[in-house]
Amino acid sequence: MSLAYRPDIDGLRAVAVGSVVLFHGGFSLFGGGFVGVDVFFVISGFLITSIIADDLERGRFSLVDFYDRRIRRILPALFLVLFTTVAIGAFILLPTQMENLAGSLIPATLFYANIHFMGLESYFAPAAEELPLLHLWSLAVEEQFYIVFPLLLFVLMRVGGRRLAVIGLFAVALVSLVIAQVELQEAPRRAFFLLSSRAWELLVGALIALAPLPKVPPKVAAGLGALGLGALLIPVFLYNRNTSFPGVAALPPVLGAALLIYSGRHAARGPAARLLALPGLVYVGRISYSLYLWHWPLLAFAFIYRGRALTPLLAAGIILLAVALSALSLRYVEAPLRRAGAGGGRRAVRFAAAAAVMLVAVFGARGIRRARRADLAPVGPRPQGRGGHARGPWPCHLQDRHGLHARYRKLHGHAARGSGQGL
Repeated sequence: MSLAYRPDIDGLRAVAVGSVVLFHGGFSLFGGGFVGVDVFFVISGFLITSIIADDLERGRFSLVDFYDRRIRRILPALFLVLFTTVAIGAFILLPTQMENLAGSLIPATLFYANIHFMGLESYFAPAAEELPLLHLWSLAVEEQFYIVFPLLLFVLMRVGGRRLAVIGLFAVALVSLVIAQVELQEAPRRAFFLLSSRAWELLVGALIALAPLPKVPPKVAAGLGALGLGALLIPVFLYNRNTSFPGVAALPPVLGAALLIYSGRHAARGPAARLLALPGLVYVGRISYSLYLWHWPLLAFAFIYRGRALTPLLAAGIILLAVALSALSLRYVEAPLRRAGAGGGRRAVRFAAAAAVMLVAVFGARGIRRARRADLAPVGPRPQGRGGHARGPWPCHLQDRHGLHARYRKLHGHAARGSGQGL
């Protein structure tokens, strides 16, 4: 595995996670901040494909090694956040809300959260702000992609080298984009959550890594970087929760991210690359994975506890707390356990540990749901259900458009008082 470190890519990660976090925090200036997830997909596709392709061409690619790296990269911080979320939820959630959290814990642990949350569309479905693990849909999409992609790339490169791989992946990306646009009109939740309509974004990054793109002069590359930065940032500020997304509306941020990655190869001293390589942005990029994991459960719990939308000051404070937790996670969880020597340097130990923690999460979730059926009440206060959902920090088709969630909370609030399950 050999891939030269590029600080501008960490800076690009910072732009992506910052956009998402500020959007979820309810800051109206960043109404299209959800496109940061699409930028993450492009970065991931580029980096992972660069590593796999290099290993394939050197004759040293191993699926076991690949998934071992994924375990070390993804699972430690994820499991920490999952168990912390459940622990906090036990103190502040209503029994029904705790059951919903437990119901999403298994999909989050086994990486099918996108499918699980896509299916939550009914009269009794909770609102987005009442789902502390909702953001893990994107991690599920990514991991599903990496179940199929390494084998597909292996076959394509073995049969026809990079040329066939580029042609094949381009065709798959085009089909995925068409699916996204069609389903956006017919089944917008499917378009938002499923791999079939998101794969093209990861494949754009893969194609930047694989395609024999020409080397351009530094001034041209710098211009392309500036163009890419503009294409990425304009949707952050101009899109909003009513924008039909993804589909073709995702092209500007996705292609903008691709241009930034491409231009950074040839113009490391260009304005966009130098901006993205600023130390502060690079550090935020380094904690971006943990920050993405931590920010939404904290914001969701604050919303649930208050029972109404967060003030800008409170949202900013929670985001700063998420940054602090992310810095600690990077230092004490991510960095130590990402090393090849983690688990005594034995892959079998790491695989066994990952499987054991997954089993604990699965059986723990089942236990919580059984406890709910026994009417175990939470310790914390019951939220009052005061508004806020119509302007929630998720795209429009993930919100409650008809006031059903308010009626649901009102119904269950009365039921809780009648059965002694309130405060």
